[in-house]
Amino acid sequence: MVRWQHSEYASKVANNWPRSLKNASAAPTPVELYRSVLAAAANQSMNIISIGFLTNLEDVLKSKADKISPLSGSDLIAAKTRELVVMGGAYPSGSEYNFGHSDPESTAYVLNNWPKSVAITYSGFELGGDIYSGQNLDVLSPPNSPILAAYQWYVGRGSTVRPSWDPITTIYGILGLDGFEKLGLSRMLDFANRDGYNSLTSANASNAWVNETSVTNQHWLKLEDGVTNSIQQSCFGRTNR
Repeated sequence: MVRWQHSEYASKVANNWPRSLKNASAAPTPVELYRSVLAAAANQSMNIISIGFLTNLEDVLKSKADKISPLSGSDLIAAKTRELVVMGGAYPSGSEYNFGHSDPESTAYVLNNWPKSVAITYSGFELGGDIYSGQNLDVLSPPNSPILAAYQWYVGRGSTVRPSWDPITTIYGILGLDGFEKLGLSRMLDFANRDGYNSLTSANASNAWVNETSVTNQHWLKLEDGVTNSIQQSCFGRTNR
């Protein structure tokens, strides 16, 4: 079964810029793409960054051995993945859109069935909510930029300013905690906990952090101690004060 999540602004971008694919049916399914990329990767080399609903990851976990790989989805993820980075949940507890709005069942399945050997880091609602990005895109980007159009179509009314939930999650997934310094930037993020795990507390995928010293490879992110608005502004744009 293929479960598609349609996006109006993404469709507009696809239909207004040159592309080799003329129809979505010509593209691999999400499960096929995940399995192909993972199968071709070195062991424990991949970071998976989830910035939306967890539907596709549930389907990958449930996938069976096929011509792409002789491993089941769960075993393939365990063999090839170093870390799952999730924009989802609120910390230390709360409710959040990606976890509970559209597909809370997939959220529950992924959190309860993710291979225990693979680390998970969560970027919560509260982290990106006060950090805004995109406000200078209409000045810095060429008028035919698909990035500018995507922001304008997503935010609406020609605006490009929005909270940085997804950008922060993606930056951590690429740089980790220490990669900022390698780029000559001050470290911006840190883990808010030393141990424990994420637990769902209701059918709508509200969550709460459970302190448990035996689990040491799950974390949620916070801003590094001492980070100020001026430092946040240098990397993302501006923050609420």
